[in-house]
Amino acid sequence: MSKIAFIGHENLIGGFKLLGVEVFPAASADEARDMLDRISRNDDFASIFIIEDLAVGSKDIVDRISKQVLPSLVIVPGKGKGAGSGVTRMQQLVRRASGQDVK
Repeated sequence: MSKIAFIGHENLIGGFKLLGVEVFPAASADEARDMLDRISRNDDFASIFIIEDLAVGSKDIVDRISKQVLPSLVIVPGKGKGAGSGVTRMQQLVRRASGQDVK
């Protein structure tokens, strides 16, 4: 378990291949949801990155992954204005780990 996956819009994630990251292009939130579910159940991946606007419809999967040690999940802001769920998730994780609220 040492691979890194990146789910996102094809035009945003292509360059990550050069870094050895396995990229999974998704054109819609539904497509990304299916990929996220499948990848998160694959023991080969230690980390999964997903573009924020594609993660919107995957709250149940995000919550399931959050209760596991691996894989780690990072929600990355995409192009344009995001919904803020990535920042909110990071704040919740910091609050849970340290007891401090980060703004």
